[in-house]
Amino acid sequence: NDVIASQLSPDNNVLVTPAHRQIKLSPSIVQALGLDHQTFSTTAPGVSKYSWHVPLEYFCPTAQPVVAIGILSSERNNSSVAQVTTISPTQAMAELLKNTYRKQLISTLGHQALAFRQFHHIAATIPMYQVSLPKITQSFDFADYSAAISRQMAELPLR
Repeated sequence: NDVIASQLSPDNNVLVTPAHRQIKLSPSIVQALGLDHQTFSTTAPGVSKYSWHVPLEYFCPTAQPVVAIGILSSERNNSSVAQVTTISPTQAMAELLKNTYRKQLISTLGHQALAFRQFHHIAATIPMYQVSLPKITQSFDFADYSAAISRQMAELPLR
């Protein structure tokens, strides 16, 4: 849910380069996980999100191939599992543009044709999914929740 840099490899695979070892957590997630918010720093002054810096041993410093893209829905579902639906290549193009960081720079720098080619390549070669996560309740078990989502994602067709 953050900014990533992508590039095409010589064999036309889309690669993503990890950039930050930081996971941003809202106060409700910190509380639901039973963590002490005072052990985290805030992401920025006046922002109510906390920052967890991922230990280096869990961080991959090299570019990795993208095998699927999940677009998180802003709406939570009433199910006990994530709802995952396939996004068509046409919808994928729109999602890629919608989720482009500083998209105004594309036209300012005259890179519309390049961006279109990259979006088209990604949409045509990498499966994209809309992911609606379940609502989190007080009795929520995060171990079961993450295991269920991991199983669901592992079953998806990947590139």
